[in-house]
Amino acid sequence: MKSKTGQYDKRVTLRIPLPNSDGRIDGAAVWAAWDVKPPKGREIQVQDMSAAEQTRWIKIRYVPGITSAWGIRYDQEYDIASPPIDFEMAHRELYIELKVMS
Repeated sequence: MKSKTGQYDKRVTLRIPLPNSDGRIDGAAVWAAWDVKPPKGREIQVQDMSAAEQTRWIKIRYVPGITSAWGIRYDQEYDIASPPIDFEMAHRELYIELKVMS
């Protein structure tokens, strides 16, 4: 059965950044709704090379303190592309844009 968009049906792990390091450690496991907005893709140029960049959106219940330095682990490790969006500042849900790392 195909899941409906917006359902909290994926268990993801929040990855907390380590102070004074580039590493992250596992934090809380939370339920997420996957692909709540259409995925985006673009091509970026770095010197003479081009690379594809793709993002996906998830939605989780509100967790204070998450920044773009955090990561998400589900089927792979994802970086958070931009600061999470607290819709209408209601502290109920966060929309998080993830960078697909290939």
